[in-house]
Amino acid sequence: MRFVSKSANLMLVLKQGFPGNHLTGTAPVSGVYIKFQNGVVDVKEQSLIDLMLRHPGFNTDYIVVEEEKADPFDYLRNQTEPSHVLTEIKYGHVEKSVGNKNPIKLSPEIKNMLHEEAVRMAKEMLPSMMKEVLKEMTNGTNPTSTKEEVSDGKEEGTLIDLEKEEIAFEKEIKEPFCPECSSKGVRHLKDCPKFK
Repeated sequence: MRFVSKSANLMLVLKQGFPGNHLTGTAPVSGVYIKFQNGVVDVKEQSLIDLMLRHPGFNTDYIVVEEEKADPFDYLRNQTEPSHVLTEIKYGHVEKSVGNKNPIKLSPEIKNMLHEEAVRMAKEMLPSMMKEVLKEMTNGTNPTSTKEEVSDGKEEGTLIDLEKEEIAFEKEIKEPFCPECSSKGVRHLKDCPKFK
């Protein structure tokens, strides 16, 4: 069973321990203690669960939460360690302070409200965005494709024309630099019979 507490390091005394006495011959009695870690403890033994349910702090200091449900006190609980701030000092002057900022914790109600507002805004923005995308697709200017204007008298190039140009450009790159020799690039000036 999962128990959740408001405080991060709650320590429960379920059964008080007593020290032994040599004079009377009584044996020591060990106590039963449970410590919450980060405000949560999972108890598996049924005897301990019964003791925790009968404890006077039940439903005031800690509560039972089902395994699937979120921690209801997560936004209220303080961190176990304080945030550390390091100050760098050079030549007796403070240069800069470095530290970890405390994260802003929002209640579940505010998180739900923000989520609903974001969904509402997305629904309002979606029709106008879809209209713009459809208008661009019908005009032939799709922002995702690599269409460019062709300078041979056509206003806009189609995808097929662009693919043909890309294939021709790739062929030009693969063909030799000079038709008289098969050299490319820097070696052309040294090896070409045209320049000898």
